[in-house]
Amino acid sequence: MLPGEWKKEILDELATSGASIILYGPPGQAMAAGGSWNWRGLQFDFASTNIYPHLILKGDTALTLGFDAGLKLAVTPFYNRYHASADAADGYAISPDHTIGGALGARLKSFRAESGRVVWMDFSPNASDQPTDVNTAYFDALVASTFRYLLHAPAKALATWPEGKPFAAFVAFDLDENDDRASDIKNFAMASAVPMTWFLLSDFIQRDRKLSRDLASAGEMACAGDSRLPFVTDTLNAQIRRLARCRKIVRELTGEAPRGLHPPEEQLNDETFSSLLDNEMTYVFSRNVWGRSVPIVHRGSNDSHRLIEIGRNSSDDFHLMHVLGLDPIEARARVTDEIAWTKSVGGLYTYNFASRSLANEGQVQIVESAVTALRSGGAYFETAHKIATWWSIRHDLMIGRTVSSDLLAKFKPVWIEID
Repeated sequence: MLPGEWKKEILDELATSGASIILYGPPGQAMAAGGSWNWRGLQFDFASTNIYPHLILKGDTALTLGFDAGLKLAVTPFYNRYHASADAADGYAISPDHTIGGALGARLKSFRAESGRVVWMDFSPNASDQPTDVNTAYFDALVASTFRYLLHAPAKALATWPEGKPFAAFVAFDLDENDDRASDIKNFAMASAVPMTWFLLSDFIQRDRKLSRDLASAGEMACAGDSRLPFVTDTLNAQIRRLARCRKIVRELTGEAPRGLHPPEEQLNDETFSSLLDNEMTYVFSRNVWGRSVPIVHRGSNDSHRLIEIGRNSSDDFHLMHVLGLDPIEARARVTDEIAWTKSVGGLYTYNFASRSLANEGQVQIVESAVTALRSGGAYFETAHKIATWWSIRHDLMIGRTVSSDLLAKFKPVWIEID
């Protein structure tokens, strides 16, 4: 059904007869000032602003099985100057700079109506109508999935997160200078059973060995490097040595061999990936630059040795306080909003903060608010290493490799089926 005056009685009759219905763009009733229209929870309202020209997919829906949660596509809407909303849409609008948080405008929605099936989309299903920078492989696959659903063709895929959880998260702390409040964070983590990830700067922890050992009792030990100097300015051999130094010192002081790296200034290059693999590390945490809300897998010289790259999609302490200039109350609200937004697309939420931010007395409360929101939201809330391990296991399951019964019992993967 093309944009125009949509009649609910006609749509209801079609749904009752078991028809498959595609709705394109907006109903004419919502295109005039003050206009609105609703059918079975799909709401349209006139708006004076344009729709963001990028589409972000929610994971694990009837239309997005097999797609990465939070996959972003440059897809142009049919029309502008209206707003669509729906509970649990398959795709939402996101700004070109991929800022998360705020109201979620629907752009793609599937649902069952009586014995019929309905898909609404605000864009043309023809790749030739889309911007030249759209990923046509993903776009065509999404359109094919739409028709698969409407034709009642069965589909099956592995859920994004263990136990079929709606989203995942970890909280991490970069320890690179002394501050008494670091002990406050450790005490909170232990008292509240928070699966904290500690990224340690080896040059610093050698000067405060007691604190480093204390942290080992309250979460995962990982590397933030050997100094604050970026890795990307070094050669491959120099990066290998720097990572080996950090790994050796953290292991000696805490008794735990670190598996992950949060590089200085969140900068990394091909040599960084190679140095991580050379040091038998399993994941790296940095800025998200690849347009999705889940980790990705990098293969080493053989597929049994791989590296999981975890991207930060959300605000960290520096962005909240120095870029946005928020006070602690505003920062807590922003964090809660970003968590709710991440849950809506089924992605991975991360909150990381550093020693420098502990001078702000509200930082501990921000962390407490994040933990509360993650637990009440039903997140798969674990350390960075455990999330990276799951992502590697999920990769094996998706390509048909055998996974041990112990790991299956530990992570409890769920298969989603659409009939």
